[in-house]
Amino acid sequence: MYFPVCTDDGQWKKVLKDWVGEIDPEFQKRLRAVQPFNYMPLGGTTILSMLHDLDIVDKHRDMLVITADVEGIQLGGHYKIEDPSAPTADSLELFPDVVFRDGAVLGTLGVGTRIRSVDQLIFRPAVKLQFVYEENVFDLMPVLQHFVTESRRCLEVLLAGLPEADESIEPSWPPL
Repeated sequence: MYFPVCTDDGQWKKVLKDWVGEIDPEFQKRLRAVQPFNYMPLGGTTILSMLHDLDIVDKHRDMLVITADVEGIQLGGHYKIEDPSAPTADSLELFPDVVFRDGAVLGTLGVGTRIRSVDQLIFRPAVKLQFVYEENVFDLMPVLQHFVTESRRCLEVLLAGLPEADESIEPSWPPL
């Protein structure tokens, strides 16, 4: 099985005739309900459709561009300044154009005097990952969160069916 099985109502009729028509009618109804043409405007993008498109990209001709920017550093741990009377000046320098690999030096961290580590030092870079899809730049983490939400919604509909309609609530599936 793949998703989406079709992108418009006209394709649904062909899919129904070719292979979906052989499955249980209740499941057909559920499967049709989760097709993007039911909840996205024409030409809109759903996260599942986007992932499907990215998966079938000709990996030998087209590249999926992903960028990673270090936006900050969180440093934790315990250390002791060896000479408490010495002036201190915290500094952090990140080197540009570093190739990430084992043992790569990303930058320098200084306190302006000699220190002795008392405990473990925890270094957490805040990295922003982005990718390009159809000439638009997307932040990876919100897209992954959206993917989880949309996948769960589709699975719930497929497994349990649609809930009874509540006319007072306007359904909304946020576009990307």
